Amino acid sequence: MRRLVAVPLVAALVPLGVAVVAAAPAHAATVSTPGGYVAVSPKRVADTRVGLNVPKARVRAGQTVTAAILGHGGLPGSDVSAVQVTITVLSPTAGGGITAFGGGSAPGTTNLQFSAGQAVSDEAIVPVAGRGIRVKDTQSSGTVDVIVDLQGYYRAGTPTQPGAYHPLPSAVRAIDTRTGTGLARRAPLGGRAAVVATPRGTGLPATGVGAVAVTITAVGPTRPGSIVAWPYGSGRPLSASLYFAARKGGSAFAVVPLAGGHLDLYNSATAAVNVVVDVVGYYAAGVPTAAGAFGPLAAQRVYAAGFAAGQTKPVRVTGAGVPRPGGTVALVSITVVSPSRGGGITAWQSAVARPGTTTMQFSAGQ
Repeated sequence: MRRLVAVPLVAALVPLGVAVVAAAPAHAATVSTPGGYVAVSPKRVADTRVGLNVPKARVRAGQTVTAAILGHGGLPGSDVSAVQVTITVLSPTAGGGITAFGGGSAPGTTNLQFSAGQAVSDEAIVPVAGRGIRVKDTQSSGTVDVIVDLQGYYRAGTPTQPGAYHPLPSAVRAIDTRTGTGLARRAPLGGRAAVVATPRGTGLPATGVGAVAVTITAVGPTRPGSIVAWPYGSGRPLSASLYFAARKGGSAFAVVPLAGGHLDLYNSATAAVNVVVDVVGYYAAGVPTAAGAFGPLAAQRVYAAGFAAGQTKPVRVTGAGVPRPGGTVALVSITVVSPSRGGGITAWQSAVARPGTTTMQFSAGQ
């Protein structure tokens, strides 16, 4: 996952969610570096239920919908290379998957997967083409409503600074245990076992990569478990990047630091599972100094407690390596454990009004 923290970074979600928590959203005027991140107050920028910047209609199987989001929700009308968004599906009539992308044809990757009747959310960084982004129902045989909430965006231009974000034109399948891509051999990731992986693919350089923005997918699990992704050679963190149930595949967004171009993957399940990692972009290696640059940290758990329905609690994320000045944004993983009922979690900047968006959706027991 994404236990990374930085200057103007981002927010996300899902039974393991990535969230961006800002000390104060970065103002666009202070972030001029290409590839720099500009945080905004979370805003809903697309909703098929009401026709917000998309047609007012449920998305059909195989259908691609264009979300014209530039100029909305704090997003400028130009100078945007990619957007950081939360994608939520509601009331799907059949299982399937959603792919978010920019121009050209939809890549052969999936941002989130869902079952019939399941409300699911996940984070994504999506390159911008034309007036916005496109969303496709790639697998479902039914229909589904789709919501897109904006968390922030990356400045356009040629990134050169350490910590600047380089979006890939299209997602790249960089690791796949089914084919051996990015691995020493082709084989499922064994139960309670780890493997060293080297992300590779078109547009991803062999050197100079500090961290990768990825979607991690578990394929065909026979036992429940989780996938942990972290920098090669360091201690395995407590937090997982993806949780999955038996006989149900799943996907989750993550930002994973690399060490020497490598990362480690661990399967906590008692049975082997195939793992796929799709890279959507990367952050340049080096010590970040420019506003909006990303600085990865070693994972550290900052909060663990119970929540009652409707309850709000403050969580301190600064300190222990997280800078304190205004404008700092922390990228965190949020996990819900054994919920008694379905619901949602919202994470946002303290001392401001709660936004009308959700960071993570979950079902009872999920």
